[in-house]
Amino acid sequence: MFKKEFKNAFMKLLKPYGYVYCSKLNYFVKVLNSELLFFIGYWFQPSGDPGYRCFTIVCGCTSLYFTSLEKDGIEMCECRLHEFDIMNEHGDRYDLQYDFLFRIDDKEEMKNLIAESFVSLKTVALPVLGKIVDLKSYIEYKKKYDIGTIRLCERFLFDSLVLIKADNHDDFLDVYNAAVDRLKELYDKGIAGGDFEEEKSKTYRGVVERIAGSRDKVYADPELYKKALEEADRRKKANTELLRSYGIDI
Repeated sequence: MFKKEFKNAFMKLLKPYGYVYCSKLNYFVKVLNSELLFFIGYWFQPSGDPGYRCFTIVCGCTSLYFTSLEKDGIEMCECRLHEFDIMNEHGDRYDLQYDFLFRIDDKEEMKNLIAESFVSLKTVALPVLGKIVDLKSYIEYKKKYDIGTIRLCERFLFDSLVLIKADNHDDFLDVYNAAVDRLKELYDKGIAGGDFEEEKSKTYRGVVERIAGSRDKVYADPELYKKALEEADRRKKANTELLRSYGIDI
């Protein structure tokens, strides 16, 4: 019952944004420039009571240069609404709800919460996704909301080849400095423990060395650079065929 009600409600609400429902993925999706896939769906979470169900909205964007856009690959790129909110400049918004608990036998409550979940989606996530218009702006999105999938470009991991396709030369120091600022705040509040300088070093390795440094190894090696471009093009072709097999117009 929930899946049907969610699908019917969001089909109308997301139509102005260009999203269509894909039954094979159970996501609402949109393809941009034949290179970027936007997706919106939901998760069920433990409710703590067998008479209730709890859901949250998940969404995000990935490129067609990702390893594979099968369901489990796309799931790696999901963000929950509260994650968008935390990373947005205004910080947490306590006037919005991100987890929606309803009684299984109360259809009206369920429909009302589905509508309310769209308000939260429209407020914190759709404006962020709407700023993604090309690979350059997509990388800016990844830097802030989903940086883990663009690491280790020299190994062609996950979505890291998008850096090569976009001819990216960012030093990623802005990401590192923002991470250190958040880390310092946790230490100042007594939330984090251990050695602060050691954690800073780990952050530097995780951001600057494993993203910018790894990418630059590809640029510095002509043979590796050629292989990276070939693999990126192969993935785009394979993912395009896969999305078409799901009934997605691309």
